[in-house]
Amino acid sequence: MIVQYNGALVLSLTVEGHIAFAAYCEDENLAEATPQTLSITAPDGRRLLASRVVAVSDTATAIDVTLAGRMSANAVFPPSRSLQIIAPGGGVVAALTLDGDLLAKGDDRTVLANPGATGPFPVDAYVYADPGLAYPSGLIAGYALFAPSTVDWNTGTIDLSGVIDEVSDASLSSPEYWAFAEAYDAFQASATLTNEIKLVGARSAYLAAKANYAWPFDITRVPLNGMVWVPKGAGPFPLIVFAHGNHSPLDNSTPGYQYLCEKLASHGIIAATIDVNFLNANLHGENGARAILQLEHVKQFEGWNARPGHRLHNKVDTSRVMLAGHSRGGEAVAHASMFNRMTSFTPAWRRAPVAIDGTGTQPLGPYAFGLRGLIAIAPTDDQYKPVAPLLHQGVVSTVIDRTSYLLIHGTMDADVVSFDGYRAYDRALPYDLDRMREPATGYKALMWVYQANHNYFNTTWGHDSDQDPVKVMDPNLQRQLASVVFGAWAQVHLLGRSSYWPIVRRPQLARTNAWLSADVTLVSQYHDRCRLWVHTFDNSGLLQVSAPVTGVPDTRNCTAEQRYLAVSDPGDLHRDDPTGFLYQQTGGLRVLWNTSGERYIVSDLDFHGDTARLQVLSVRAGQSIEAQNPADTPQDFRILVTDRAGTTFGAQASAYAALPYPGPLSDPPDLSEYERKTVMQTLRIPLSEIAGAGVNVREIRRIEFVFDVTAKGVMYFDDLQLSL
Repeated sequence: MIVQYNGALVLSLTVEGHIAFAAYCEDENLAEATPQTLSITAPDGRRLLASRVVAVSDTATAIDVTLAGRMSANAVFPPSRSLQIIAPGGGVVAALTLDGDLLAKGDDRTVLANPGATGPFPVDAYVYADPGLAYPSGLIAGYALFAPSTVDWNTGTIDLSGVIDEVSDASLSSPEYWAFAEAYDAFQASATLTNEIKLVGARSAYLAAKANYAWPFDITRVPLNGMVWVPKGAGPFPLIVFAHGNHSPLDNSTPGYQYLCEKLASHGIIAATIDVNFLNANLHGENGARAILQLEHVKQFEGWNARPGHRLHNKVDTSRVMLAGHSRGGEAVAHASMFNRMTSFTPAWRRAPVAIDGTGTQPLGPYAFGLRGLIAIAPTDDQYKPVAPLLHQGVVSTVIDRTSYLLIHGTMDADVVSFDGYRAYDRALPYDLDRMREPATGYKALMWVYQANHNYFNTTWGHDSDQDPVKVMDPNLQRQLASVVFGAWAQVHLLGRSSYWPIVRRPQLARTNAWLSADVTLVSQYHDRCRLWVHTFDNSGLLQVSAPVTGVPDTRNCTAEQRYLAVSDPGDLHRDDPTGFLYQQTGGLRVLWNTSGERYIVSDLDFHGDTARLQVLSVRAGQSIEAQNPADTPQDFRILVTDRAGTTFGAQASAYAALPYPGPLSDPPDLSEYERKTVMQTLRIPLSEIAGAGVNVREIRRIEFVFDVTAKGVMYFDDLQLSL
């Protein structure tokens, strides 16, 4: 079947139920589908599907499909009323539900471009900065691009003195300082006259050179400096803003994401990378300031969008904004998503609240941008803690909500070794015990990349400290991975293109398309906003199924315990803590088996409501470094699903994703096996496959994890659920 409008192809559907869109399918985007070319409405007049003409380059257009709901390939069709398409030989091959979900029996075979490759839009590059900057001799090499003679667009300054006391001391990264520090250490080790003379000379040289490394501004006049790549075309275009993390301020970290910005801009996204270098080096507790700075850059783009005659006039869509950050910048995007909804915040205990509502003599804010997603590369965590008046600061952490979150971290990260972002990921998009059937306010995904390090995501940083570059991922391969993953995430969340969802849900599939090298090993997680839990494993007390679902957990056939997946002592991560391989912030299930055939069972399941929209059985699972798991060997188990009539589906977990042995976290490893972390893999089993075995997936009564693939082992589980 072919659907056309005025002779132009909209979509095609084969008799096997394989669907392909001429351009793209956009989920949950009907409100923006104007002008329309084709529309399907429900009996009550609600629009369920529409098509529209969209720009696919600066000169070409195509017709895409927008939905009130979601697109699902390899779907199970609901028993309720829907618009159904029947194959000539009989049998439903596609359906449009009253929720606006478009379901296809077969695959989504839309032809997709590599999201990590250069796209169809020509791109212009610009530098923007405060026009009054005169960098001294020690800094000019790194910051010449922000000099007035090279700047394309002028900005102003902002006052961050209410948030943090000062800008960093860049001289503490200078060669003169390190010579002074070396002389000091030598004198401390041996207080000879020769060493004392060297120390006095080195100190004098350092003090004389300090002015050469002084920022040409203070904390009350922080500049908005950055680089931006703008697609050519009518627009408006979505916006993504990158913020680097902590590094030597003598090396301008801003250009390090040019490779990502250029690619994203060529796909129709305005992409900027910003200067945060003056908050690097000797500062601590500055992460709130990093978050405010990133939002102020978005505000600057909003101002240019409203300015007639500017290159960006009417080009920036601030209802479609994404924030990306690396290291401390990766933590800051989480805080920025929180500040984006606030009118004031308290930077730290015993500091006055700071208005971010646009009031004051040099106002910060207001924000309230349409944040469609966050991306954090190897982030820190809890360097800024929200101040709650009735709680001790140590128990408060930022919780990401009302947007989507992507976390990327490398196993060979020698900087943020402890994978702090895993805790932020677990906290993100929390459920409400009183509203467990309601969708979350966003999606989240995680990538744990074997052999990737911390620094190679930024092209200016070089390899991690004390690390043999031969033993880590090639930097070009690491950046190729970042380009593909960033690109797919942006295609889904900024451009609304649902055909890229499979890459977001399971990025390993990018290897199938040759978008990623087959040499890349990944563990990935994905959490859809539409889900219904069987087990959260977060309840206190006895192991139980999560309400409103009911059922009976059975641990008689294995050694299973519900536990909190976190180290016993976060202050001693790697040496003495026998749980050091865990560093999460969630509950989970630990299962140990010493005999093949042991199993964990949940029986007598009743979902007490309609599950017809859900299309996947999902669970997080991963092995540990405990003795029962053979070192450097994948683990495996079988999943059985049985319906009310006793019909059973069975499959090995490895058919959906590998469960590799935890990889080392740094090179060289620091002391022990606790330098490896258990990072779970999301297993997503399509309900259509379960139904293909004759199981009535709307009457699932029993789920079993059967440990008969390997003779013994230990595994951890979390988030057993039905999902989209």
